[in-house]
Amino acid sequence: MAYALACAGYYRGGSVFFGIQGRQYGIDSGVDNQFIITPQASIGEYRVDFLLEAKVPVYSWDENHREQVTYYSSSLVVECDGHDFHEKTKQQASKDKKRDRTLQSCGYQVFHFTGSEIWKDPFACAAQVIGNALHAAYAKRPKEASEKTRAKEREEAENEKGSAEAPPKESD
Repeated sequence: MAYALACAGYYRGGSVFFGIQGRQYGIDSGVDNQFIITPQASIGEYRVDFLLEAKVPVYSWDENHREQVTYYSSSLVVECDGHDFHEKTKQQASKDKKRDRTLQSCGYQVFHFTGSEIWKDPFACAAQVIGNALHAAYAKRPKEASEKTRAKEREEAENEKGSAEAPPKESD
């Protein structure tokens, strides 16, 4: 599942990092979105299979016309549930539901995937998680900042389009 999350994050235009023992390892692809995948992360008294943090940028400029970047992020939990350990008994089901409610009350979305779902198509599971993480991070951006970022993106696209459509110079 870790590999599928990394591939889905990279496919969605992001640099992907793995958080291991408080450090981040990965490759910065030079694109704006960032994904940090932490396997077996501790959240309070719980240990989760994966903690995924998605970061999206908002650009602004200071009074000296220097570009400033602020990242808005969302974090969510991914659980890979094998039948042997989850909801096998009523007590285990009750414990899992309580755990989910606690994590959700701390602000985490919790995604559960069965072993069968992961074996069938791990990339579809990962794409669903990455899409939701990006959506939640984009929703946190201030509206005016989002409009400035879109204006900057439109300007860059027009500049690229204009340079691509420039007619060739005629030689004498």
